[in-house]
Order: sequence, then structure tokens, then C-alpha cells
Amino acid sequence: MSKSLGNVLKLIISLGLGALIVWLTVRQLTAADIEVVKGVFRRTKYIWVILGASVGMLSNVARAERWKMLLNSVGYHPRRSNVIYSVFVMYAGNLIFPRLGEVSRCTLLYKTDNVPVDKSIGTMVLERVVDVVCMLLIGAVALILQYDLLMKFLNEKFLSHLSFDTSKYTSSYFILFIAILLVALISVFIYLFFKMRSHPFVVKLEGFVRGMIDGLLSIRKLQNPLLFIFYSIVIWGMYTAMIVICYNSLPETSSVGAISGFAIVFFGGIAFIVSQGGIGAYPPIVGLVLVLYGVPYEVGFAFGWLVWAIQTAAVITAGVVSLLLVSRNFTFNTTKTELE
Repeated sequence: MSKSLGNVLKLIISLGLGALIVWLTVRQLTAADIEVVKGVFRRTKYIWVILGASVGMLSNVARAERWKMLLNSVGYHPRRSNVIYSVFVMYAGNLIFPRLGEVSRCTLLYKTDNVPVDKSIGTMVLERVVDVVCMLLIGAVALILQYDLLMKFLNEKFLSHLSFDTSKYTSSYFILFIAILLVALISVFIYLFFKMRSHPFVVKLEGFVRGMIDGLLSIRKLQNPLLFIFYSIVIWGMYTAMIVICYNSLPETSSVGAISGFAIVFFGGIAFIVSQGGIGAYPPIVGLVLVLYGVPYEVGFAFGWLVWAIQTAAVITAGVVSLLLVSRNFTFNTTKTELE
């Protein structure tokens, strides 16, 4: 199977999953529910949704600054504007193919500032690890602050459905089989690696992996770790602020406390993992979370669609504009530059 065909299949599967989720959630709405949703769209104060989406987009600038710190720590100093453009392109690319955006932003920096792709991918992976930690911390904060509400939500919507028998997966024979299989696979990999170590492809692969490891370890070389932490807080703080600002667009959500924003950011993040770009999965999850805070599901569902649609439109627009701007700077000049 060719790489392009594989990417097309991934796109079809991811979009198909999103379409399936949309169909499953919409078909559960009655005619009266649909009228409520339409009414929400008609009376929404869109200025608040646009303002919230703008704050969400500004978080990408903080993300670019954070990524630039990691690149600087491994000896590369790309222009700040190019880093910002590549981050905006990344989010737009991820709407097309899974992980396309991550590859695109690293490729763009290679073309504009000659930053090796292996180094930038290593720093990018490190960034994603940090984001996972931040997302888990957001979930922990929400759980601590409103334990009873969120545990009720988890039990009713998720945990109560996990009733499969796990005994067969915890037997000593099964664990032994998995251990032997892993050892065998690792042994074969090591044997083939040393057997073919002089092969050009293996040499290139080894260099790429070393570059990625160097990027992953870039956090140890940060000149200002506190600033890195600050940018991480700003990024996820803006995600939460985006939701809280959007609350003002509807009377039903205007009185919802800011703490609920943490819960939406956490569970909404899961929705973006489940489906490509969060399509289909994000609105119902937002609706279910807002029910805990006294908002009718239909209203929360419509609110989720509003936030997702405006944010997606902003991501696409900013990504296209950024791609046009950064393409003017394509060069392979090895001179390190800095735009302060």
C-alpha cells in the first residue's frame, strides 16, 4: 500500500468516524430538541463566541514561544514569525490528516530556517508529552474542586459500561506469553539492527533517532525553565478562558461557574483524541458536562457546536494565511537568525 493511499484511508476512516458520531448524536434528538438547538443558534451573542475563539487562537502564539525555547536549547534559533506561522499551519493540517500538522510544522522550519527535521520532531514530541501532563493536571484540578459532580458524570457515562471480564487477561499464562513475545520481538529487532547496521537506510534511521532523542532531552538544556512552565500555564489557561468567555453568549451558560471550564477543557480534549478535529464528539461531550451545571443538554449540545465551529473556522483561516506568509520565507540558509 502506498503512503498516499494510506493517508487517504486514514482521512476517510477519521472523517467517517466523525460523521458516524454526528449521526448517532443527532438522531437521538427529538423534533422539539432540534427546535431548541435552532433557537440557541438564533439567539446566540456571536461576539462572545468570536472573542473566545480569538483568545483560543492567541494560545498558539504562546505555544510557538514555548517551542522556540526548546529549539533554542538544542542550538537552533529560527525566526519567531516562522515558528508562529508553522504552529498555525500545524493545527490546520491536523484537520486534514491525523498528525499531518506535526510533520508540516517541522518541515516548514527546515525550509525557512534549516532546522533539522529530526531535532524539531524530538522537541515536538516533548511538547506533546508536556501537553498530556498539563491536560491530566487540568482534569485533576476539576476533579478536586468538584469531585462529587464529576465522579457522578464518569460513573454514569463511562465507568458503568466497563463490565467486561478481565480475569483472562490477568492470568499468569497470559502475562508470560506477552512477556515472551515482547522479548522475541526485541531480540529480532536488535539482531537485524546490528546485522544491517552499515546499510545506508539503517545509518540514516539511526541518525534520525539520535536527533529525536536529542530533541527530547532539550528540556534539560532550557535556560529558563520557569518561563517554559509559565508558557504552558498560559496555553492551557487560555483554553479555559476561551470556554468561560463563550459562556456569555447564552443566558443559560452565562451563570455557569468558571470551574466548569476546566472540566470542558479536559473532556473536550478527549473528544479531539477520539475523532479527527473533534468533529462529532466535541458537542455531545460539552452538552453532557454542562448538564452537571444545570444547563439543558440540548442547549449545551448547541453550545458545543458553536464553540467547535467558530474555533475550526479560525484554525482553517489562520492556517491558510500562515502557509501563504511562511512560504515566502522558504530558504535553506544555514545562518542562524533571531528576531527579538
